[in-house]
This record gives sequence, structure tokens and C-alpha cells, in this order.
Amino acid sequence: SQTAQQARFGACETPGVAAADNVPSTLAQQPAAVKQQTRAMLDQLCRESIAGFERTYQITFYASIVAFLLSLFLPGWPGPWAGRAAMQSGAEKREPMPVGGH
Repeated sequence: SQTAQQARFGACETPGVAAADNVPSTLAQQPAAVKQQTRAMLDQLCRESIAGFERTYQITFYASIVAFLLSLFLPGWPGPWAGRAAMQSGAEKREPMPVGGH
């Protein structure tokens, strides 16, 4: 059914519809210049959408690398962690700093 295919429209790709025919169904009654301009705008939309996804994946990749590097400084990595008791006993051994910094 050609009408059912025309009713379906995806901005960048519609399954079962050729790329050249992938335009809104209301565009069929428009002049050729309007169709051409709309097709150009849809192509630009798709290019910018893909570029946005690529940038997002790159940012996520680099953020995960930074998070991994920071995780190397967490207690218990790469060596064994002595536990909370060791941290608390270490804190008790330190003398509190007097008020006023003297």
C-alpha cells in the first residue's frame, strides 16, 4: 500500500521507503523547488544529528577514561584495602589542629 508508506516518515530514514522518496507526504503537492529545498534541509538535519551523536560518544569516551584514571587513586586499588578500622585508627593518631591555626 503506497498510501501507508507515504504516511510513514522518519527524518533520516524510514524502513521500507527509498531515500529519495523519504519526504513528508504533504510535500507531494508542492512545487519542485520546495521539494528540493526540503530535501536539502532534511539532509542537513541528518548530517548534524549524526555529528551530534559522534561528539556525544567522544565526550563519553574521554569522560570514562578520566573516571578510570581517577579510580586508580581510590583506596584499595590496586593494592588491598586495610578497611575502615585502619582509616579510623589513622585519624585518631593525628592531633587536631588548634583553632586559629597556632
